[in-house]
Amino acid sequence: MHSKWSPASGVVFQYEPDVQLNYDKLETIRNDPSLGIEAIQDWVSSCPDGLIRWNSATQQVQVVDTVLNGVAFSSECENLAKSKFGPEYFDLVQVRPKCGPDGIPNRFHFFVETNGSLDPVTLIRTALHELVRKLNILEQGLNPSDARFV
Repeated sequence: MHSKWSPASGVVFQYEPDVQLNYDKLETIRNDPSLGIEAIQDWVSSCPDGLIRWNSATQQVQVVDTVLNGVAFSSECENLAKSKFGPEYFDLVQVRPKCGPDGIPNRFHFFVETNGSLDPVTLIRTALHELVRKLNILEQGLNPSDARFV
């Protein structure tokens, strides 16, 4: 279908991120006389907004938002840590998909923006209905008892 007839103007699928900070390495940087708290604050301010922040009350780095964060999987914060502190600090912050007990990502966010001809809920319901209809047609076509394929 050509985009000018599509009611969806934007669709994004993103796993829910699980953001982990390596507090041991942050403490190593804090205690390094050539780096210290200022280097950590500089790194935090260089990272994309909405992922981590500096808490001046606790003097610690905190994860800001792990749910509605479009920059979580950009690796920008990880790359900044490597460039500022060295390659051994690649895991200063780790962003991975949130997984269930089986180790498989099990939570995601699906964002839909429409052009106004349909609301997002109607668009998704219609798309899922059409997908099920087409899968049923495929299943009927693959049925071994169908005489057309014998």
